[in-house]
Amino acid sequence: MNVVTTKYEYYIDLLEDLTRSQQIADTTVIICLSRTDFLSHVAAQIHRLSTSEQPEDAGSPGDLTADVTESASSQHRFLVPTLQLLSVGQHMRLAYCPNIPSLRAYLSTYGSQQESTAPSRSRLIIVDLLALHHGTSEFTLQGLSRTLATAVSVASSASSDLALTECKDIRDPTHPDRGSRLWEAQVPLLSGSVRIGLEGSRWSGRALTIRKIASRWFQIEDEPRRGTAS
Repeated sequence: MNVVTTKYEYYIDLLEDLTRSQQIADTTVIICLSRTDFLSHVAAQIHRLSTSEQPEDAGSPGDLTADVTESASSQHRFLVPTLQLLSVGQHMRLAYCPNIPSLRAYLSTYGSQQESTAPSRSRLIIVDLLALHHGTSEFTLQGLSRTLATAVSVASSASSDLALTECKDIRDPTHPDRGSRLWEAQVPLLSGSVRIGLEGSRWSGRALTIRKIASRWFQIEDEPRRGTAS
């Protein structure tokens, strides 16, 4: 099955979900960033989660032991090498593709790398494919279709379930060109198109939303919006 999911806001959400899964499957996660940038993002997210769980005041000196215990228990699970994490790690591979040529090159060799030992189908997850294309001449119907079709083809040949997801920048969560909002962005049909209108607000000629383009190959799984309690 090929799906686009919008359930993960940040990289840490995806990693936590994968490492909590009770179903063991060989999983390849392609990160469309350099290894250094990706680890920087994850470290910032872990730090934010860890500090948000600390008590606001240290309490009295007599509570030192209790504070240390509470601090240890609130440490993020990725910082503790448990057997569960080690077991899941044996079935997970991370690949870093910081540019479009490296992504397409890795996809071209994906099938030959599969040596599945798990009873279930393997999984291929590509993170920030759209963000990787954004701002380049490939951010068009032609460019995106080429990459998407390649991903679908290699996943099918390797009998892998394929999923795409876009994550926000933890250092700038409102960045308009990061996260699931990119699926609603419009792109021109041809790479030679130019932006017109107020501050280049629209493309000359015909344009399509990326969601529409992706729907040719993928099922779109939108995360239900959180509403107010009635």
